[in-house]
Amino acid sequence: MPQDETRVTAEWALWGLDRDSGARGVLAVSGGRFSRGNFAEIVHRYHTGVPAELPQVTIGWTRLPDVPYLTLAIETWCGAGAALTADSVTRVFCVPFGPLARARVSYESLYRAFAPLDPPMDGAATVVLPAGGPGKPAAGPAMGTAATLLSGEGRHVAIEDAGALPMLERLRFLDEVAWLLPYGMRARLSVSTWTRSTAEHRIRLSFTDHAPTASRALVWDRPPVLPAGADVPERYLALLADFADSPGVLQELARAADPLPFTDPRAALQALKAAVAVATGEAPDIETLLTVCRDMLRQERHEPLVTALGKLEGELRSGDVHEKRDLHRKIIDDLGLMADHANLSGSIAVLFYSVLLRLTHGPRLGDAATEELLGSFTDPPAELLEALRQLSAGPRPVR
Repeated sequence: MPQDETRVTAEWALWGLDRDSGARGVLAVSGGRFSRGNFAEIVHRYHTGVPAELPQVTIGWTRLPDVPYLTLAIETWCGAGAALTADSVTRVFCVPFGPLARARVSYESLYRAFAPLDPPMDGAATVVLPAGGPGKPAAGPAMGTAATLLSGEGRHVAIEDAGALPMLERLRFLDEVAWLLPYGMRARLSVSTWTRSTAEHRIRLSFTDHAPTASRALVWDRPPVLPAGADVPERYLALLADFADSPGVLQELARAADPLPFTDPRAALQALKAAVAVATGEAPDIETLLTVCRDMLRQERHEPLVTALGKLEGELRSGDVHEKRDLHRKIIDDLGLMADHANLSGSIAVLFYSVLLRLTHGPRLGDAATEELLGSFTDPPAELLEALRQLSAGPRPVR
């Protein structure tokens, strides 16, 4: 389970109209790692256009240099009567992604924690955020929207005809969509409660007054029509629909917190299949079971890891496993499994390496294969050596 709450320190900037120059720009910053130029780039990247009404919220992402951050922009009217003069101010906060992922913080909680803060103030802003998780069972529009984001097109997805839906309800819907994806995709997901159709931005999902021609338009509160021939979105949506009433599946997706890009939709599909496997015990193939092993190692959860290894041992008794060793080797390499895992030791580690070795080489390894394998390690773990010893001491296969 995640921690009950997490404390985060965020850098901030204030963006608005400079009374002296008459131009909009960065008015003040917290003075930490993010420069005025960094904040200006963030504002321009997620520029939503002249607002029709405020407040509005935009959540994006950035890195500096190897640390992922979520960016939170809260735009409000500045002063009495500002709506008539389009005089608004935007508070921008850059929040480290790691603590948010560990506690599975929601977009709404992020907004509620930072909305009361009123820069400029001395130094960075520190807030306490409650741990989160998916709430009510997912509905069709949210499931279809999540699947549409996995089309691989890289197009802006625009939600039209939301009418007078309040900003907080829009934010909650964006949260609902995000809970249907691995949590780590939030490190690459940009969303907004509103964008003007003429604005140039790099927001992936937003509500809008009218969808631009280059965007993929969805109609509010209706199941989206998936892109034609989109294999991954169709399979993702079908799997979501099958397990929409299973809170365990969504909880497992929330645990999948390692940053994951939208450029590899198939990785998201594998993460969902792994979530289903852990939550329900249903594992359709060896690749899914190996993905479960990778994820459980990352999350340091040994019980479901052992369960997955047991299922893999069952697959090893299948008659055609030996015909797919090259495929298994590629999957194991892609997942980075044949490595020294600091959080794995003892009999579980021996079982882990034994299963990998049998999937990739069969019941016995030749001298050349053993030498090549050990040569890939600077210091081979003792459990790998024990697994090799046990395989070499086992009965020779019947030829």
